[in-house]
Amino acid sequence: MALFTMTEIETWKPETFAFRSQQLAQLLRGDFSSIAKELSKVFPNTKGLQERFVPLVQRYAHELSGLYVKPVVRRFAQPQAATADPFVKLHAVYAASGVDRVLHQAHRELLVQNTMILAVFPAGVGRVRVRAFAPYLVDWQLGDPMWADELQEASSVTLRVPSKAEDGLITYGRIVFTPTEIYREGAGGTRTPVYGKSTRNPFGRIPLVVLRGEAPLPGRAFAPVNEPLLTMQLALCVSESDTELLVHTQAWGQKIIRNAQPAQQVEELAVGPDKVVALVNNDPQAPAPDLAIVQGNPPLAQITGWNESRLRLLCSMFDLSPDAFLKVNTAVTASARAYDARDREESKARYEPVFLQA
Repeated sequence: MALFTMTEIETWKPETFAFRSQQLAQLLRGDFSSIAKELSKVFPNTKGLQERFVPLVQRYAHELSGLYVKPVVRRFAQPQAATADPFVKLHAVYAASGVDRVLHQAHRELLVQNTMILAVFPAGVGRVRVRAFAPYLVDWQLGDPMWADELQEASSVTLRVPSKAEDGLITYGRIVFTPTEIYREGAGGTRTPVYGKSTRNPFGRIPLVVLRGEAPLPGRAFAPVNEPLLTMQLALCVSESDTELLVHTQAWGQKIIRNAQPAQQVEELAVGPDKVVALVNNDPQAPAPDLAIVQGNPPLAQITGWNESRLRLLCSMFDLSPDAFLKVNTAVTASARAYDARDREESKARYEPVFLQA
């Protein structure tokens, strides 16, 4: 009798998850360095393929973020909070620390990552440093897997942070958070305090904040990343590169000699807009050789229509107007613009409780 069944076991590949999380973080910032590897996977034997980029992830985040674009009015529980000296100083700390700017970026990343970790570090008198960490920068060691999504149930949470940058190489170190200790791990395993002069945790809990756009699956600390957006981003970049190669190899006119003589034949056939291809005809009754120009007919209109239809489908799934991604010379009524604006505001409002709780 089997001790377990496959229905009671789930497999998860954290390396794949971390890679996709890092891809989204890079694409959100306009870093398309991962596209070259995607092209080599899709076209392993194709030469002359140029990388072409479409900033879909950036545009998506721009359309749906915005909670912290305008100045945020913060109200505290006490009626006298607006004038009480401690709260006035607290407002000053928020302003000096650029908290709204960090939270705006965290909102943008939350739209594509679905999970973000916020950490607050000391930065001298009157200010702090708030940093947002995507899942690929976080190692979350579970305590009881039944409560895997609860931060305070974790045995430890480790944040990857840059420790050295030299000659284009960035070396990462670690900041380790446990219920009893907090320290920055250096070379040779040295431990540097983060809060105060001791590595002891002065808070009695793990002092991190978790932002969630989606709930994780059972037994996991992180929700899946926005894979529909990622795959569409990759598909558009691959399609743009492929289409440009198609234009380069088929759109120009190819010079040919029809009914060429055997003497005009070559052993190696070279093609291109500045080459002439001899099409040999051994029929003695064939007409005299003549020069002609032929041209392929790449289906560019069909390719463009296909890409646009996929974008429209994606937009419909996210309650977005396709006009924000596809600029066309068509009239849009005021009511249509109002509905689009309302949809965007509703999408933003879904994240307000997340940041209010944080």
